Amino acid sequence: MADDGCPADLLATASLRDPAVSAYPDAYYAAMRLGDPVHKDPQLGSWLVTRFEDLQTVFADPVTFAAGHGFRMLYASGFKDEFRAIMERDGGGFVEDAVPSDPPYHTRIRRLMEKAFTAHRVKALEPAITDLVVGMIESLADRGTCDAVRDFAQPMTIAVICEQLGFDQVDGHKVERWSHAVMQQVSAMQTRETMIENAAQMAELQMFLRARLHEREAAPREDMTSDLVHAVTEDGGRLTFDETLSVTRAIMIAGNETT
Repeated sequence: MADDGCPADLLATASLRDPAVSAYPDAYYAAMRLGDPVHKDPQLGSWLVTRFEDLQTVFADPVTFAAGHGFRMLYASGFKDEFRAIMERDGGGFVEDAVPSDPPYHTRIRRLMEKAFTAHRVKALEPAITDLVVGMIESLADRGTCDAVRDFAQPMTIAVICEQLGFDQVDGHKVERWSHAVMQQVSAMQTRETMIENAAQMAELQMFLRARLHEREAAPREDMTSDLVHAVTEDGGRLTFDETLSVTRAIMIAGNETT
């Protein structure tokens, strides 16, 4: 996006809902930091906090800046009731996201997730990751050229995360579709039609995860999914089935989509 005018003009007319702005947002970001560092984007329906010090204040005060004030209200681009109905019908039920939450609930979830992120679990993956990376690089070297993100970073990350969770047989392209669908539900760019399309993908993902979690309940394996299913805190606390599904989905999807 070209910086055609003064910051005030840009802030008055631009929005992250505009595809041209979201594709090249640097000028918009600069205008906010300079002229309105805590900016209300009316088209987006959100306040945008752009300075490091202000963000520290926000993150340190989950009472004033609670997850329920923003993320949960905007989920599924305002079509949450219809999205919920689709998930109830096709995905075995609607499962709230447990990760974007506030203390003390978030603290409990984090402590239980830490049971799966052990040094032993990470160390055990090193040989498989090394073999995967070497094999991918050798394959790409034979081609001569590649797109580093499309041909290496994304498939490698998906493969490692799925190996970590014990889902090594799942198709990487299917995980890409699921990832896109999940991330779109927290985007303000969806139409009702795309929400329905993405909800169908999320329902498929959710049914896949439900089956894997039930398998690990009955017969634990040496993988992170089993660790999450059977995690217990010192006081006997456990994740509910829906919480386990939610955090497993977050690890599987957010880990590769954001990376």
